[in-house]
Amino acid sequence: MKQKTVMTQAATSEQITAVILAGGKSERMGRDKAQLIRPDGRSQLSFTADCLREAGIEEILVSGASLNGLKSIKDVYPEKGPLAGIHSALAHCKPDTDSLIVVPCDMPLLKCGVFSRLLKSSQSTAFDQSFFPMIIRNLEQAKEVTENILSSDQNPSIRSFLKNIKCDFISSENTVELKSCNTPESWDDACDILNNYRN
Repeated sequence: MKQKTVMTQAATSEQITAVILAGGKSERMGRDKAQLIRPDGRSQLSFTADCLREAGIEEILVSGASLNGLKSIKDVYPEKGPLAGIHSALAHCKPDTDSLIVVPCDMPLLKCGVFSRLLKSSQSTAFDQSFFPMIIRNLEQAKEVTENILSSDQNPSIRSFLKNIKCDFISSENTVELKSCNTPESWDDACDILNNYRN
């Protein structure tokens, strides 16, 4: 409980917007990852939004899907992967937004402490192996970088984006909360872990 209070204060000291990336085709999973139902009955998309709220972040956008009560946004550059979702989210941030948190919808073991680590950073920061979730601090620079990459023939990779915004990295070693699920097998494994948590 103490950690949650600290996180809420950190989040409300500045204007934070978050975007949940839920626009992928989920080809390897074979079904929409955002709508996967967890052992507790929530969809992955709803769970991710709840994690953000628990971290004190109320301004939440959803890229590529919809959830009651949250604003759904579309990519200006379709079929360009997660960078297109970031680009669109940057365009939809309110003028007084200080930072943007980016999180995919396919992290079933996510905990709000992950966002606490990002909120403590003073500049754009990502995890060194998974990249996601990340926090973008210089929004105007990020807008320019995403536009330049997506409007050109460059590979729209997250790695290239992070390099161009001079992002800091923090260790993701042994961070089970950052496990992403892209296949039915990885989803089943995550559900087994979640069931063990509940028992």
